[in-house]
Amino acid sequence: MSTDDQVVTMHRNRPPATANHRPFHHRRRDRLPTPPPSSSSAITHRRPNFIIELRSLSNDQNTYNRHEIVTLMGKFKSSPDDFFLYQTGVVAARFFYQQWSTVLQTVVYLWEVLLDGGLSFMPRLVQNLLVPSDTEELNSRLRVLFRGKILGLLEGESVKKLGKKLEEVIREISRLESLLRKPQRVVVHMELTNKRDGNVREKELIERRIGEFKSAMECMIDYLDGKVFDSSDVKVLVLKGAFNWSNIYWMIKRECRRLDDGLPIYADRKAILWQIHCQQGGCLDV
Repeated sequence: MSTDDQVVTMHRNRPPATANHRPFHHRRRDRLPTPPPSSSSAITHRRPNFIIELRSLSNDQNTYNRHEIVTLMGKFKSSPDDFFLYQTGVVAARFFYQQWSTVLQTVVYLWEVLLDGGLSFMPRLVQNLLVPSDTEELNSRLRVLFRGKILGLLEGESVKKLGKKLEEVIREISRLESLLRKPQRVVVHMELTNKRDGNVREKELIERRIGEFKSAMECMIDYLDGKVFDSSDVKVLVLKGAFNWSNIYWMIKRECRRLDDGLPIYADRKAILWQIHCQQGGCLDV
Protein backbone atom coordinates (compact mmCIF):
# COMPACT_ATOMS: atom_id res chain seq x y z
CA MET A 1 0.00 0.00 0.00
CA SER A 2 1.47 3.33 -1.01
CA THR A 3 2.19 5.77 1.81
CA ASP A 4 0.91 8.52 -0.46
CA ASP A 5 -2.57 7.00 -0.60
CA GLN A 6 -5.01 8.20 2.01
CA VAL A 7 -6.74 5.10 3.24
CA VAL A 8 -10.04 4.75 5.04
CA THR A 9 -10.15 1.38 6.78
CA MET A 10 -13.46 -0.40 7.08
CA HIS A 11 -12.64 -3.57 9.02
CA ARG A 12 -15.75 -5.31 10.30
CA ASN A 13 -13.90 -6.93 13.19
CA ARG A 14 -11.55 -4.17 14.30
CA PRO A 15 -12.28 -1.24 16.68
CA PRO A 16 -11.19 2.29 15.76
CA ALA A 17 -7.51 3.07 16.19
CA THR A 18 -8.17 5.80 18.80
CA ALA A 19 -11.13 6.94 20.83
CA ASN A 20 -11.50 10.13 18.81
CA HIS A 21 -10.90 8.63 15.36
CA ARG A 22 -13.97 7.75 13.33
CA PRO A 23 -13.22 6.39 9.83
CA PHE A 24 -15.53 7.16 6.93
CA HIS A 25 -18.61 4.89 6.88
CA HIS A 26 -17.47 3.23 10.11
CA ARG A 27 -19.92 2.99 13.00
CA ARG A 28 -18.79 4.77 16.06
CA ARG A 29 -17.84 2.24 18.72
CA ASP A 30 -15.61 4.30 21.00
CA ARG A 31 -18.35 4.53 23.65
CA LEU A 32 -19.12 0.84 23.65
CA PRO A 33 -17.43 -1.40 26.23
CA THR A 34 -14.57 -3.40 24.77
CA PRO A 35 -14.18 -6.97 26.04
CA PRO A 36 -10.69 -7.98 27.14
CA PRO A 37 -8.75 -9.99 24.58
CA SER A 38 -8.55 -13.72 25.05
CA SER A 39 -6.97 -16.58 23.21
CA SER A 40 -10.39 -17.84 22.13
CA SER A 41 -11.58 -14.48 20.76
CA ALA A 42 -8.30 -13.24 19.29
CA ILE A 43 -8.47 -12.59 15.55
CA THR A 44 -5.89 -14.27 13.41
CA HIS A 45 -5.02 -12.07 10.46
CA ARG A 46 -3.74 -13.98 7.47
CA ARG A 47 -2.40 -12.81 4.18
CA PRO A 48 -5.40 -12.80 1.81
CA ASN A 49 -5.31 -15.32 -1.00
CA PHE A 50 -7.14 -12.91 -3.28
CA ILE A 51 -7.63 -9.16 -3.52
CA ILE A 52 -10.16 -7.38 -5.71
CA GLU A 53 -9.27 -3.78 -6.45
CA LEU A 54 -11.69 -1.16 -7.70
CA ARG A 55 -9.70 1.18 -9.92
CA SER A 56 -10.93 4.59 -11.02
CA LEU A 57 -12.16 5.02 -14.58
CA SER A 58 -11.85 8.79 -14.26
CA ASN A 59 -8.76 10.95 -14.60
CA ASP A 60 -9.91 12.77 -11.47
CA GLN A 61 -8.58 10.60 -8.64
CA ASN A 62 -8.86 13.22 -5.92
CA THR A 63 -12.26 12.12 -4.72
CA TYR A 64 -14.52 9.09 -5.03
CA ASN A 65 -18.20 8.46 -4.57
CA ARG A 66 -17.91 6.23 -1.52
CA HIS A 67 -21.66 5.88 -1.32
CA GLU A 68 -21.50 4.10 -4.68
CA ILE A 69 -18.95 1.62 -3.31
CA VAL A 70 -20.87 0.99 -0.08
CA THR A 71 -24.11 0.50 -2.04
CA LEU A 72 -22.30 -1.85 -4.39
CA MET A 73 -20.97 -3.90 -1.48
CA GLY A 74 -24.49 -4.28 -0.17
CA LYS A 75 -25.34 -6.14 -3.38
CA PHE A 76 -22.51 -8.68 -3.06
CA LYS A 77 -23.79 -12.21 -2.57
CA SER A 78 -20.95 -12.78 -0.11
CA SER A 79 -19.20 -10.10 1.93
CA PRO A 80 -15.41 -9.79 1.70
CA ASP A 81 -13.33 -10.97 4.63
CA ASP A 82 -11.98 -7.44 4.98
CA PHE A 83 -11.73 -4.26 2.94
CA PHE A 84 -10.22 -0.79 2.65
CA LEU A 85 -11.59 2.36 1.07
CA TYR A 86 -9.16 4.99 -0.19
CA GLN A 87 -9.68 8.74 -0.36
CA THR A 88 -7.29 9.39 -3.26
CA GLY A 89 -5.18 7.50 -5.76
CA VAL A 90 -5.80 5.08 -8.61
CA VAL A 91 -7.30 2.43 -6.32
CA ALA A 92 -10.60 3.39 -4.70
CA ALA A 93 -11.15 0.18 -2.73
CA ARG A 94 -9.64 -3.20 -1.97
CA PHE A 95 -11.61 -6.29 -0.96
CA PHE A 96 -9.80 -9.22 0.66
CA TYR A 97 -10.80 -12.88 0.35
CA GLN A 98 -9.60 -16.36 1.22
CA GLN A 99 -12.08 -18.46 -0.78
CA TRP A 100 -11.91 -18.64 -4.58
CA SER A 101 -15.63 -19.35 -5.06
CA THR A 102 -16.51 -16.06 -3.36
CA VAL A 103 -13.94 -14.14 -5.39
CA LEU A 104 -15.15 -15.65 -8.65
CA GLN A 105 -18.78 -14.64 -8.24
CA THR A 106 -17.79 -11.15 -7.03
CA VAL A 107 -15.41 -10.43 -9.92
CA VAL A 108 -17.94 -11.63 -12.50
CA TYR A 109 -20.65 -9.51 -10.84
CA LEU A 110 -18.45 -6.39 -10.89
CA TRP A 111 -17.67 -6.83 -14.58
CA GLU A 112 -21.35 -7.36 -15.31
CA VAL A 113 -22.28 -4.10 -13.56
CA LEU A 114 -19.46 -2.25 -15.33
CA LEU A 115 -20.44 -3.53 -18.78
CA ASP A 116 -24.01 -2.46 -18.11
CA GLY A 117 -22.78 1.07 -17.36
CA GLY A 118 -23.61 0.96 -13.66
CA LEU A 119 -20.13 1.29 -12.18
CA SER A 120 -17.51 4.06 -12.07
CA PHE A 121 -14.67 1.67 -11.27
CA MET A 122 -12.92 -1.21 -13.00
CA PRO A 123 -12.25 -4.43 -11.07
CA ARG A 124 -8.75 -5.88 -10.97
CA LEU A 125 -7.99 -9.25 -9.44
CA VAL A 126 -4.75 -9.88 -7.54
CA GLN A 127 -4.08 -13.58 -6.99
CA ASN A 128 -1.64 -14.29 -4.17
CA LEU A 129 -2.65 -17.94 -4.50
CA LEU A 130 -2.26 -18.73 -8.19
CA VAL A 131 -4.04 -21.86 -9.42
CA PRO A 132 -4.22 -22.24 -13.24
CA SER A 133 -7.69 -23.79 -13.08
CA ASP A 134 -8.96 -20.70 -11.23
CA THR A 135 -7.77 -18.42 -14.02
CA GLU A 136 -9.32 -20.70 -16.64
CA GLU A 137 -12.62 -20.71 -14.75
CA LEU A 138 -12.66 -16.92 -14.48
CA ASN A 139 -11.80 -16.47 -18.16
CA SER A 140 -14.54 -18.90 -19.13
CA ARG A 141 -17.15 -16.96 -17.15
CA LEU A 142 -15.98 -13.57 -18.42
CA ARG A 143 -15.79 -14.81 -21.99
CA VAL A 144 -19.50 -15.65 -21.89
CA LEU A 145 -20.29 -12.30 -20.22
CA PHE A 146 -18.32 -10.17 -22.70
CA ARG A 147 -19.58 -12.14 -25.68
CA GLY A 148 -23.17 -11.53 -24.63
CA LYS A 149 -22.48 -7.82 -24.18
CA ILE A 150 -20.93 -7.52 -27.64
CA LEU A 151 -23.83 -9.36 -29.26
CA GLY A 152 -26.17 -6.96 -27.48
CA LEU A 153 -24.28 -3.96 -28.84
CA LEU A 154 -24.66 -5.28 -32.39
CA GLU A 155 -28.40 -4.84 -31.91
CA GLY A 156 -28.09 -1.88 -29.54
CA GLU A 157 -29.52 1.63 -29.55
CA SER A 158 -26.63 3.21 -31.46
CA VAL A 159 -26.92 0.72 -34.32
CA LYS A 160 -30.71 1.03 -34.34
CA LYS A 161 -30.48 4.82 -34.39
CA LEU A 162 -28.15 4.74 -37.37
CA GLY A 163 -30.38 2.17 -39.04
CA LYS A 164 -33.36 4.51 -38.74
CA LYS A 165 -31.26 7.39 -40.07
CA LEU A 166 -30.26 5.20 -43.01
CA GLU A 167 -33.89 4.43 -43.79
CA GLU A 168 -34.72 8.15 -43.74
CA VAL A 169 -31.86 8.95 -46.11
CA ILE A 170 -32.88 6.15 -48.49
CA ARG A 171 -36.44 7.46 -48.54
CA GLU A 172 -35.16 10.96 -49.28
CA ILE A 173 -33.01 9.65 -52.14
CA SER A 174 -36.03 7.86 -53.56
CA ARG A 175 -38.12 11.04 -53.31
CA LEU A 176 -35.46 13.15 -55.04
CA GLU A 177 -34.97 10.61 -57.82
CA SER A 178 -38.71 10.58 -58.37
CA LEU A 179 -38.65 14.36 -58.80
CA LEU A 180 -35.67 14.15 -61.14
CA ARG A 181 -37.60 11.87 -63.45
CA LYS A 182 -40.10 14.65 -64.02
CA PRO A 183 -39.49 17.64 -66.30
CA GLN A 184 -37.71 20.36 -64.30
CA ARG A 185 -36.08 23.69 -65.00
CA VAL A 186 -32.31 23.44 -65.32
CA VAL A 187 -31.65 25.26 -62.04
CA VAL A 188 -34.15 23.11 -60.14
CA HIS A 189 -32.78 19.95 -61.73
CA MET A 190 -29.25 20.88 -60.62
CA GLU A 191 -30.42 21.59 -57.07
CA LEU A 192 -32.25 18.27 -56.86
CA THR A 193 -29.23 16.45 -58.28
CA ASN A 194 -26.90 18.01 -55.71
CA LYS A 195 -29.28 17.10 -52.88
CA ARG A 196 -29.57 13.54 -54.15
CA ASP A 197 -25.80 13.18 -54.47
CA GLY A 198 -25.33 14.55 -50.94
CA ASN A 199 -27.81 12.03 -49.57
CA VAL A 200 -26.12 9.22 -51.49
CA ARG A 201 -22.80 10.14 -49.86
CA GLU A 202 -24.46 10.24 -46.45
CA LYS A 203 -26.07 6.85 -47.10
CA GLU A 204 -22.72 5.32 -48.03
CA LEU A 205 -21.05 6.82 -44.96
CA ILE A 206 -23.72 5.46 -42.61
CA GLU A 207 -23.45 2.02 -44.22
CA ARG A 208 -19.68 2.06 -43.78
CA ARG A 209 -19.96 3.21 -40.16
CA ILE A 210 -22.32 0.38 -39.32
CA GLY A 211 -20.21 -2.09 -41.30
CA GLU A 212 -16.96 -1.06 -39.58
CA PHE A 213 -18.55 -1.26 -36.13
CA LYS A 214 -19.95 -4.72 -36.82
CA SER A 215 -16.61 -5.81 -38.23
CA ALA A 216 -14.82 -4.68 -35.04
CA MET A 217 -17.37 -6.42 -32.81
CA GLU A 218 -17.08 -9.61 -34.86
CA CYS A 219 -13.29 -9.49 -34.47
CA MET A 220 -13.76 -9.43 -30.70
CA ILE A 221 -16.24 -12.30 -30.81
CA ASP A 222 -13.86 -14.37 -32.94
CA TYR A 223 -11.08 -13.64 -30.44
CA LEU A 224 -13.26 -14.69 -27.51
CA ASP A 225 -14.22 -17.84 -29.40
CA GLY A 226 -10.57 -18.70 -29.91
CA LYS A 227 -10.58 -18.51 -33.71
CA VAL A 228 -7.20 -18.37 -35.42
CA PHE A 229 -6.81 -16.44 -38.68
CA ASP A 230 -4.30 -16.54 -41.48
CA SER A 231 -1.92 -13.58 -41.75
CA SER A 232 -3.48 -12.76 -45.13
CA ASP A 233 -6.81 -11.96 -43.45
CA VAL A 234 -7.37 -8.21 -43.13
CA LYS A 235 -9.11 -7.44 -39.86
CA VAL A 236 -10.14 -4.12 -38.33
CA LEU A 237 -8.80 -5.38 -34.99
CA VAL A 238 -5.94 -7.81 -34.47
CA LEU A 239 -6.42 -9.59 -31.15
CA LYS A 240 -4.29 -12.45 -29.91
CA GLY A 241 -2.65 -13.84 -26.81
CA ALA A 242 -4.01 -14.12 -23.28
CA PHE A 243 -7.24 -12.38 -22.36
CA ASN A 244 -6.80 -8.90 -20.93
CA TRP A 245 -10.31 -7.96 -19.86
CA SER A 246 -9.56 -4.32 -19.12
CA ASN A 247 -8.11 -3.89 -22.63
CA ILE A 248 -11.12 -5.59 -24.20
CA TYR A 249 -13.43 -3.34 -22.18
CA TRP A 250 -11.68 -0.20 -23.44
CA MET A 251 -11.77 -1.52 -27.02
CA ILE A 252 -15.52 -1.95 -26.74
CA LYS A 253 -15.90 1.57 -25.35
CA ARG A 254 -13.67 3.00 -28.09
CA GLU A 255 -15.58 1.32 -30.91
CA CYS A 256 -18.91 2.49 -29.47
CA ARG A 257 -17.57 6.04 -29.23
CA ARG A 258 -16.31 5.93 -32.81
CA LEU A 259 -19.69 4.68 -34.00
CA ASP A 260 -21.40 7.59 -32.26
CA ASP A 261 -18.84 10.21 -33.35
CA GLY A 262 -19.04 9.13 -36.98
CA LEU A 263 -15.62 10.35 -38.15
CA PRO A 264 -15.17 9.28 -41.81
CA ILE A 265 -11.66 7.88 -41.27
CA TYR A 266 -13.03 5.23 -38.90
CA ALA A 267 -15.68 4.27 -41.44
CA ASP A 268 -12.92 3.54 -43.96
CA ARG A 269 -10.50 1.65 -41.70
CA LYS A 270 -10.89 -1.71 -43.40
CA ALA A 271 -10.34 -0.21 -46.85
CA ILE A 272 -7.25 1.63 -45.60
CA LEU A 273 -5.89 -1.52 -43.96
CA TRP A 274 -6.52 -3.49 -47.14
CA GLN A 275 -4.56 -0.96 -49.20
CA ILE A 276 -1.67 -1.12 -46.73
CA HIS A 277 -1.78 -4.91 -46.81
CA CYS A 278 -1.72 -4.96 -50.62
CA GLN A 279 1.17 -2.47 -50.74
CA GLN A 280 3.17 -4.55 -48.26
CA GLY A 281 2.46 -7.66 -50.28
CA GLY A 282 3.60 -5.89 -53.43
CA CYS A 283 6.85 -4.88 -51.76
CA LEU A 284 7.47 -8.45 -50.65
CA ASP A 285 6.86 -9.75 -54.17
CA VAL A 286 9.51 -7.49 -55.70
